[in-house]
Amino acid sequence: MIVTRRNDGAIVIVAWNPVTEKDDNFKCNFDLEIPYGCSECVIKQQIVDEENGNAWNAWRTIGRPRYPDKQQIQTLKQAAVPAIAIKRQRIENGIAELKFSLNKNGVCLIEISELRDQTNTYPGLDDSKITGY
Repeated sequence: MIVTRRNDGAIVIVAWNPVTEKDDNFKCNFDLEIPYGCSECVIKQQIVDEENGNAWNAWRTIGRPRYPDKQQIQTLKQAAVPAIAIKRQRIENGIAELKFSLNKNGVCLIEISELRDQTNTYPGLDDSKITGY
């Protein structure tokens, strides 16, 4: 795992779980406490593993075409996009707590940045007027 701070103050983490054995039960759990000086942050997590962002697995699934047609190429490009999750999190006592798991051969890029909420700058904004919110 590598943890660093960008010039803009964001914390960036890269974690991985390489597995060379042929079993499927190799989940790796992480429980991190990251010092961070704000009250609320945004956590963006991008994952590539056996199921997410894996064009090689998609290529195998569609029959390993030697000369993929346009539709197959489009499918492979779509399959190559990492899974992404974005959440807000309160920071208690200057510590951002981060728990996540990586499956077999998973790689994760996490960015923790200060929340700059501008919701109150929208006059008349009312999410309750949207059905289901």
